[in-house]
Amino acid sequence: MILYSTAIHPPQQAIDTILALRAQVKDLAGEFKRYNTTPHITINVFTPFFLPGWQQHINSKLSAIEPVAINFELQFFVNPKQQNSHLVFAPVGADKEKLIAFIKSINTGSPKALKKINTPHLTVAYSLNRKQANAIQKQLSTLTTQLQFTIDRLVIRRREDDALAEYQLHSKHLFRNPVL
Repeated sequence: MILYSTAIHPPQQAIDTILALRAQVKDLAGEFKRYNTTPHITINVFTPFFLPGWQQHINSKLSAIEPVAINFELQFFVNPKQQNSHLVFAPVGADKEKLIAFIKSINTGSPKALKKINTPHLTVAYSLNRKQANAIQKQLSTLTTQLQFTIDRLVIRRREDDALAEYQLHSKHLFRNPVL
């Protein structure tokens, strides 16, 4: 099934930081799932039927929104159901509230999405087993633990039928006053 998603792509400097951290994690803990995905924060996932209405909706919403600066901290999320961990950059405190409010405002009045995201994060390492997570935690103090960037655009991405395929950029949508 062809799917679309709306996402926040960080600026290239933040992407480079995350990719460098992924390489460090791979050296410490070995292979992990989704190593080569483009760093992003998913807002929602939807089918092609909703694309035209969603593009109108998103352009209308973003025309009135100012860029927002968000701070992220390196964290482990443990998935007790699958007994694995994810290493992510996630906002905390007021930054988390600000980003969740932003995402909810974008999704309010949106066409029906297959999935709406309420836990914004940038994945560094996905589905780590206990041994991998322990190896990383031992070295965590030497890793970069904070990331900050300004969100001034959203992207719509498209994924072809293959469930393991990576999403490809479909379109960019700028806020009222994007950072140049």
